[in-house]
Amino acid sequence: MSRQATQLSYASPNVEVEARIAVADRLVTLSERPFTGVVLASGGGEAVELAIAIARRCTGRSWVISFRGCYHGCGSLSGLLGAEFDEPVDALRQIARKRHRIMQCALARSSCDVKPTVKTIRERLSHLPEAPAAIIVEPIVGVNGFYVLPREFLQVLRKFASAMDAVLIFDEVLTGFWRTGKCFAFQGLDCIPDAVCFGKAVTSGYIPLSGVLLSDKWRIRLAKNPLTWGTTNFAHPIACAAALCVLAELSGPTIQRRLLGLAPVAWDLAYQLAKRMPDIITEVRGAGLLLALQLSQSLAGDDRGLRVATMLRIRSLLYEHGLLAEIDPAIGVIPIAPPFVIDEDHLRLAFRAIETSLKDIAVENSVRRENRTRKRYQSTSGVMPS
Repeated sequence: MSRQATQLSYASPNVEVEARIAVADRLVTLSERPFTGVVLASGGGEAVELAIAIARRCTGRSWVISFRGCYHGCGSLSGLLGAEFDEPVDALRQIARKRHRIMQCALARSSCDVKPTVKTIRERLSHLPEAPAAIIVEPIVGVNGFYVLPREFLQVLRKFASAMDAVLIFDEVLTGFWRTGKCFAFQGLDCIPDAVCFGKAVTSGYIPLSGVLLSDKWRIRLAKNPLTWGTTNFAHPIACAAALCVLAELSGPTIQRRLLGLAPVAWDLAYQLAKRMPDIITEVRGAGLLLALQLSQSLAGDDRGLRVATMLRIRSLLYEHGLLAEIDPAIGVIPIAPPFVIDEDHLRLAFRAIETSLKDIAVENSVRRENRTRKRYQSTSGVMPS
């Protein structure tokens, strides 16, 4: 990064720079065929909006199919694509989606959901005034629950996109760069998209960089009808230099050996923890070093306020044990995405911290519910139970 800063600290996004060309070549190599094109951006949400813009440019159409529960960023367009909100807010967003020509559909989160979900999607597609420009989905749903979508569902989306000459976009901002075991999650899902959005780990967080991988078909179409679109810091030369170093490290033998050894250990620790705490952890899911512990609703009962307070308290307890946990209070999931430099001893220590925190919160909630019961009984009868 410092060497790049002394050579060329900035250039307009549309200027050919050695670092940009080098990182694009490296990404194409890592993603394998049929990807032959790369358009670089800055943040993950910007990569998503860039992919949509490319699809609309190349097809001449405007409608986009997205899915409830996926997260694609918080921009004026990306924020409308999939996130779930409270009803009053979502009603306003439904109006905005129509203006942006976004049709939102339900996800098939399990194999038994595929047929009815696909039937609904097909019916909704028949009501569009034209074929969509793009279909966008997270192959592994991230912040809204960490679900690995069924392969047959993704393959149906692939067929829909091909039949309608639409761009199938996989948002892999979260899952890219060996987080799920492969360089990209789609490489292990038997479904090849037309475009892949990436970000986050491409620079290991040192400096923002993101982008869109394009298949040869859509790269050629874009070249015939170029898109001049972007912001000041798209494809920043220093960010590209950082990405080259990070990708060399991540694809090197040291990290790859560590990932092969850590993933089985992480899954074994997760399953063992769930086995010891069946009343608290109802499911372990994910892929590679992207795991999630689904917590039982009984941990906090039917009280929504207590459930939110419980998740916030778990996050606080984990922090006290030295763990940074990205916990959404509304989801009821503990995500586990350890850094690739972690060793097995620290991984085991992290799971012990999770177990201790869950035991503590279970005791706290039990005492809280007992106190509420006592107060309720006292207010109705005026007598304290013995």
